[in-house]
Amino acid sequence: MDVEKLFRGSLFSDDFLSQSIAELPDWKELDPETVDVLDRSLREVFDKFPVEGKPNEADTENDLIWPILGLLGWTSSFRRQNFTANGMKDVPDSLLFADDAAKDRTDVRYVFSTFPIIEKQEKDNYGTYKSCELCLAYMNALASGKPEDEIVL
Repeated sequence: MDVEKLFRGSLFSDDFLSQSIAELPDWKELDPETVDVLDRSLREVFDKFPVEGKPNEADTENDLIWPILGLLGWTSSFRRQNFTANGMKDVPDSLLFADDAAKDRTDVRYVFSTFPIIEKQEKDNYGTYKSCELCLAYMNALASGKPEDEIVL
């Protein structure tokens, strides 16, 4: 695959893909076998994708984007399920998270965002949305294995 032809600077510069990437610590840690396995797996996904059939956005995401992201290690994500009658302007189709804990914290923020009256009251009284912050702090304590520690905001 001709990388320069494929991207033409639209996502990464040619220089980055052909030279600079090799200087990154993560790149240097890769062993050749891992790279070969990933290369074969990515080619398999690309080879199955029907580019001549002019796939729509949903097919492209399901059959190309998500399998590639999975191969690259992105396993924690949120895909928008509902489309509003008002359109989708400025709303991402998907979100990627570093790990499940980061996704869980985002889910908590979303749930707390559905209580705008309580949020306003707490921000007026405490200067922050205290119940949301306490919940997130407790989740952090659980994740660190120290749920008995005092939560300080």
